[in-house]
Amino acid sequence: MTTTTRRTGPPPAGVPTAPPLPEDVHALLRRLRMPHTREAAPEVLATARAQRWEPVEVLRTLFTAEVAGRDRSSLATRRARAAFPTGKTFHAWKPEASSIPAPTQQALRTLEWLHRKENLVVCGPSGTGKTFLLEALGQLAVEQGMHVAWFTLEDLGGLIRRHRADDTVSKAISKILHAELVIVDLCRHRNYAEATGNGHAAMRVWNSHLRIVTSSRGTRGRCPRGGSGLVAPRLVWSGRGLSL
Repeated sequence: MTTTTRRTGPPPAGVPTAPPLPEDVHALLRRLRMPHTREAAPEVLATARAQRWEPVEVLRTLFTAEVAGRDRSSLATRRARAAFPTGKTFHAWKPEASSIPAPTQQALRTLEWLHRKENLVVCGPSGTGKTFLLEALGQLAVEQGMHVAWFTLEDLGGLIRRHRADDTVSKAISKILHAELVIVDLCRHRNYAEATGNGHAAMRVWNSHLRIVTSSRGTRGRCPRGGSGLVAPRLVWSGRGLSL
């Protein structure tokens, strides 16, 4: 199959610029909302004319450019909506530096637990990489086409307080539940009590959807109900009905 390489800048010296699309074709592509085809078409058509492509190859190349462009746009939109705090991914993760066993890390990265609608609680002292791990897992889910929502528990509590005044808490929580994965970071008992002032609405987040929760209570004391913090960080698995 013949392919083309799209340039993002001006053509090299001595190489003529591809002629623009006719105005009516440009308008049709705009009306059809095909911006990536509109961008790629002048160069693709010029190349096709020079190399005598078959018509079907021209269509294939233009449609491939459109699909790839839409995929990039969708990925960027999902990342923006997730509101990740730093943008860290597994590209910067060092498995050997984590106290989590390597087989467990690998199991988490497959996201099979997410497809099984299981929950994940990560417990451990501050500075042990809980947020890094969870953000990398969230980024991985986004890259696989899932919608993710990231909150600190303080953020979630603030959202509930704001909407409690006009009795729209359920509507606000319903928007959160559109995500396949909800991540709540920095779960401490004091903040948990504050965030769950509207207990019914907050428990809908915990018990009606997929999520990851972290706790900074680590080597001493207890993690949220479902396990004790003996290793930093400790991974506690549960079924869908986990109650924190």
